[in-house]
Amino acid sequence: MLTRLILENFRCHKQLDLRELGLCNVLTGANGRGKTSLLEAVFLISRCRSFRTHRTKECAGWGRSSFGIAGRLAQEVDGVVRLKYEWTRAGRQLSTDVESGMKLKAFWGLLQAVAITNQDRQLVTESGRHRRSWIDSLIAATDHEYLELSQKALLLQRQKNALLKSEKTDRGLWKILTDQMRPVCSQMTEARDAMTERMAPEIEAHYRHLTHQQEHVGFACNGETKKRLGRDEEELWLAEQKSRNCELGPHRDDWDLTLEGKPLRHFGSEGQQKSAALAMRLAELKLDTTTNPGRTVVLIDDALIELDTGRRERFWHQVPGNVQVLYATTDASRDAEFTSFDQTWRVEPGNVRV
Repeated sequence: MLTRLILENFRCHKQLDLRELGLCNVLTGANGRGKTSLLEAVFLISRCRSFRTHRTKECAGWGRSSFGIAGRLAQEVDGVVRLKYEWTRAGRQLSTDVESGMKLKAFWGLLQAVAITNQDRQLVTESGRHRRSWIDSLIAATDHEYLELSQKALLLQRQKNALLKSEKTDRGLWKILTDQMRPVCSQMTEARDAMTERMAPEIEAHYRHLTHQQEHVGFACNGETKKRLGRDEEELWLAEQKSRNCELGPHRDDWDLTLEGKPLRHFGSEGQQKSAALAMRLAELKLDTTTNPGRTVVLIDDALIELDTGRRERFWHQVPGNVQVLYATTDASRDAEFTSFDQTWRVEPGNVRV
């Protein structure tokens, strides 16, 4: 559990020190006062990325070229009590009270965070990039070596794309990169298949509980990477010469979300899509609390605002009682009958008060 959060030059918070966080916390206040930024900061010291932007520099305060985030845990995790994330234009620095200059896989998972936001519907309706990122983050939470594997795949993909877009492609170099990509694809496909098999029934169970419906929700990988692994060298060479893009790689996988066998992104109502996305997040939360008990904080960024009373109640019943909650909202009165809040914080730029 996180008990203290310190920010410096982060978004609208020039200096902020939030102490004595409880188990279930409400961050309240007017829009645009920095509530979401606090959740984003917690997510950064957990996953080392933002849930709002792919450009980390956007997290720095206006006119600032650096920012820092520090957190203190209630109890030791692998001997660690304090976490620190620093960003400058030269890059990021990860450290704890035990070690500085840490690698991502060593820092990742000391604090687990699940972010539930109003943008989560894109997990259902938008491109496969969102679903790939989601599945890969779940695997990395249980297997830190997977982080390096996915980073290697991304590097190989970029190298191949650069080569294929050159004036004349060197087939010898192309073969070297392709041969390196094949085992990476095989390992990632195996891990993704196992995680998909694990998550599919959880998503369906959470969806049914949320909606009180018995509709069948499917979640399955299209297996595109596995199909392309079956291509021989000549076939793949001709295909990549034609498209001038890397055709073999884990970036080709996508996941189908279906409702009674029909694509949810095309045939589902907005309410069904939102419920499915929320079910995915609840399944993620269950995975994290099962594999890393005592390390998980759930960050809720006003994601319940459009839920009716029944779904709101059923949502809170599916949040484990031993999970730390940081709930950013302009009005928590509708939730008070379904859960107990230990602390309510009023958030202003650079300041929080009880």
